[in-house]
Amino acid sequence: MARMNITLSDPVYEALMRLVPPRQRSQFIGKAVREKLERLRQEESARLSAGSWSSDGRGDVETEIRKLREGWATRMENGAGTESDHG
Repeated sequence: MARMNITLSDPVYEALMRLVPPRQRSQFIGKAVREKLERLRQEESARLSAGSWSSDGRGDVETEIRKLREGWATRMENGAGTESDHG
């Protein structure tokens, strides 16, 4: 674990002190930061993949996505994609 000093605006600090019990504040802040980081990762992935879908040789988008999902479901049923597949 790492320790860190942060600065909060007065209204945010006051709300945190009022709404979150003292022994739960670090956990609360950590969870909030993790959630925000996950959203940022998703936004970055969306930005990086923008324009990567090409319609060359493909049907309509909904049909293609359904095929991809069906393939994924089949792999999951066959045991692919489990934690042991990732090292």
